[in-house]
Amino acid sequence: MGRLIREQLGLLDAPPDPASLALLFAADRLHHLRTEIEPLLARGVHVISDRYVLSSLAYQSIDMDLDWVASINREARPPDLTLLLRVDPDVAAARRGSRGSDEEIYDRERFQRSVAARYEELALGMPEQRVQVHDGNGDMDSVGAALEAAALRALEENATS
Repeated sequence: MGRLIREQLGLLDAPPDPASLALLFAADRLHHLRTEIEPLLARGVHVISDRYVLSSLAYQSIDMDLDWVASINREARPPDLTLLLRVDPDVAAARRGSRGSDEEIYDRERFQRSVAARYEELALGMPEQRVQVHDGNGDMDSVGAALEAAALRALEENATS
């Protein structure tokens, strides 16, 4: 599924149907959850993922109804913690440009600004996603250290509760 999604993301001249793409993301997430994440959690391993349900809610609800996007992702267990990086749109654009890969359908600046606003809205309105917002504008080492500290605090809090 991941390969099919990556192919669809590169179709700049003929973007895929938003509903079909949302369903692919939800199916891929559920497969990954069942085959990789849940078995690791069952063994007591902590799992860190760079994208999860909040990403689908933010990205897919730009073109699709938020409630529908949430409904197709309802089987995904809620995260223990979501670390949302708030990054200036110009900084984000420069980082995307320096990654050395082909442009994707979601890379356009106007869309990215809409997604950033949607993330902010969702972070405030969805306590079940357990969102902590952090400044992501700094260098990789300082941002990474702040995120590591936040994750370790959350682990400690979960261990004592």
